[in-house]
Amino acid sequence: MRTMKDLFFTIRNRLDGAWLMEETERLWKLELGQRNRDHRAAARYAESLLRRCGLQSVERRPLPADGRTTFKDRTQPLAWNISHARLTLVSAPDSFEFGEAVKKSAAHLALASAPDSLDDHVLADYARHPFHGVYGAVAAPRGGVEVPLIFEDELRSGVDGRGAMIMLGPATRPSGATMRAIRKAGALGFVSDFITDRYITPDSLPWINGCSEGNHWQVHADDGPFIGFTVTPRVGDALREALRQGAVRVRVESDGRRFAGQLDVVTGLLPGSDQREYWIKAHLYEPLAEDNTAGVVGAAGLARALLGLFTDGSLPKPRFSLRLVFAQELYGFAAYEEQRGGMLGDSVLGALNFDAQPLLPALPTKAWLAPSGSPSFGDYVMEAVLAECAELTRIPLQLKEEGNYFDDQEAADPTVGIPSYWCFCKRPLWHNSAQIPSTKIDPECFRDALALQGVWLATMLGL
Repeated sequence: MRTMKDLFFTIRNRLDGAWLMEETERLWKLELGQRNRDHRAAARYAESLLRRCGLQSVERRPLPADGRTTFKDRTQPLAWNISHARLTLVSAPDSFEFGEAVKKSAAHLALASAPDSLDDHVLADYARHPFHGVYGAVAAPRGGVEVPLIFEDELRSGVDGRGAMIMLGPATRPSGATMRAIRKAGALGFVSDFITDRYITPDSLPWINGCSEGNHWQVHADDGPFIGFTVTPRVGDALREALRQGAVRVRVESDGRRFAGQLDVVTGLLPGSDQREYWIKAHLYEPLAEDNTAGVVGAAGLARALLGLFTDGSLPKPRFSLRLVFAQELYGFAAYEEQRGGMLGDSVLGALNFDAQPLLPALPTKAWLAPSGSPSFGDYVMEAVLAECAELTRIPLQLKEEGNYFDDQEAADPTVGIPSYWCFCKRPLWHNSAQIPSTKIDPECFRDALALQGVWLATMLGL
């Protein structure tokens, strides 16, 4: 009888580390621009990937991205495109020198051919790195506009902020009450260097996925207009020091546009003899290596490996079907689950959440079991997998029996009824431009993580 350890190595040996890295790099580059056109391109690529991996019934299903349509309690975001956004220093106190700070960060960030973006006075440029532009930013007047830059603290203390750009504090997230204050003051927008890893990566940019006036992430139809830029902690600290010494003025250029568009859900099926399904969920549209380009590619790679093992007889044909679902985090999955019928516990027997996977050795990882709202004997199988196979990996795993309903685990809520499992890695960087595939993914650790979860999945598919 095959042991779980045998199964681990059988699956791991079918996982091609070079293929995983190459496909992750390709998808990451497509998603990097963070615009609706980039999202649609990423979805087409994911669709092609599933077809190349041999899945059946592959489908790319458009959903409204209009800022109004609601599935469950999730209102879909507005679509957004941009091609040019730049923040340039016009004037600062005579005694202050920006050049060194700007050049250090610009040289670290430059991804595109944009020679003038390395100018001492260009503080942020979408052509230098797409994260300089904040999702949802609107257009500036044609040709740009010159405005004062003022402290966030000045705005909150009553200084007239009409038409100004607001330099946020290093610990201020541009969302919720902050965005409402900016709108109320009549400010043009903001500059942010809010990043959790500022002292580790002073020349990296934050990636802002939630810049709205409410508890939602991306902008809705009712959110007010803004123009937003991110700068590195090094440049942000320099700007705040300049403001302490005197007046600072900047030129703002942006052609950002919000509009009612579409965003896709991509699915594919590995059919079993029983139509009931297990899912792997992996969210698209976040341009970070571990969050979550590698999750999408890893899901496809694991399905590809399992299909090969089923086809050549190395593993028995599955009883239950396997469906891969790629969608926008929270919003896309909520829409897909509602379109599938809402309450899915009778047709979907369990799900693995491939988000923030453990992709570097020795990073602490929590293995969350299904929460009590959707109990499953899959908990016992997962406990057995971890007991037998965790030691074969480079991943320090901590079992979390209580599970959770956070993020895409929401499907475990009893109103949906899908027992949901998640190996969640507490990575050292979060929403940081330094999260690139070449430095944040170890291909052997990638194979470990997929094989470990593949043991659970192959076991459940065959029961």
